[in-house]
Parts: sequence; C-alpha cells; structure tokens
Amino acid sequence: MKQALYKFSRYFKEFGIIEGTFIATAEEIKELIGKEISIYDTLKVIVQEKDVILISDDQKLVDIILQYSLCNGFNPLFCVEEHDENGD
Repeated sequence: MKQALYKFSRYFKEFGIIEGTFIATAEEIKELIGKEISIYDTLKVIVQEKDVILISDDQKLVDIILQYSLCNGFNPLFCVEEHDENGD
C-alpha cells in the first residue's frame, strides 16, 4: 500500500503542543482515528481527524524521508493503547 508523510499535532494544557512527522499508509491513518493513545504514560487521548494531517503523498519525497530517517517527533502509531475484549 502507498505510504505518505503525515503530521500529528495536538495541544494539551498539561504539556503544550505534542507533534511529529511520520510515514504511514492511508489505511493505518484510518485505523488510528478514534483509537486511544498514551502520551507520557500519564495522558490517554482519543485521536481525532483534526490531529493528523497529510503533508505529502509524493513517493519520491517519502523515499527520501525514509532513506535518511527524517521523521521526527511524536508518532502516534507507536502509542496506540491495545484493549482486550473486556476493554481492559
């Protein structure tokens, strides 16, 4: 599936702005929206559509970013809270 460059950005009264750029597929972003993520082990939030924006789906740009490890900051894909059937 085609990858693209996204930005996560959200303001928290406790921490200020948490943001980062990362590579993901549209399917990964679709699955991320509405999921609970954990930030600093003390803050759990639901990812909203407005938190994640598409920067570019240009594959040459994505390849360069991956080649030189240019993603930086917070990546919500690494912070999704997993729950069992009971919601625990």
